[in-house]
Amino acid sequence: MEGNLKQAEHHYIESGAWSFGVDMYRAHDMWEEALRVAKANGTSKELGEIAIKVAENMGAEKGT
Repeated sequence: MEGNLKQAEHHYIESGAWSFGVDMYRAHDMWEEALRVAKANGTSKELGEIAIKVAENMGAEKGT
């Protein structure tokens, strides 16, 4: 609520709910941060799902 996303990310990861951190960054259009959190905490499948969403968000030409 205070806008401290890094602190919120830390709390999400510590509680085992890192995917909420990914969702938080996605909601703020901070796709690189979402990928970073997924890469550090998720499986390759979960990272792939986030990467696809990043590509979709970029548009057809850039996302490809």
